[in-house]
Amino acid sequence: MPGDCVIATQKPRPNGYATTSRGKGTCFLVHRLAWEDVHGPIPEGLEIHHLCEVKNCVNVEHLALVTRAAHNALRRKEFCLHGHDLSVTRRSSPTNTYCSECNRENQQRRRDARKAS
Repeated sequence: MPGDCVIATQKPRPNGYATTSRGKGTCFLVHRLAWEDVHGPIPEGLEIHHLCEVKNCVNVEHLALVTRAAHNALRRKEFCLHGHDLSVTRRSSPTNTYCSECNRENQQRRRDARKAS
């Protein structure tokens, strides 16, 4: 990927995105402003995706316009925090998406702890 990340000077919010205000109480995502400064308005129905996966990066070379469906697909992780391949182990419940291998390991640890006590 060309160039290094350019990190926004604004403190990121808990969700990782840097914001700024223009006027009274209006909050804007800094990466969207960076895109619009270079390329103009973002067409309706499109979103900005961070190719570098750094949410507070404002390097326009690291940003791409995508549809919501494409954005969701690009944000899907390939591996869980413990390195399990989510294309094989991803499962969904009504409230969450989780790694079935991690879930199996956690259940085994709980069973072993009950037996030990």
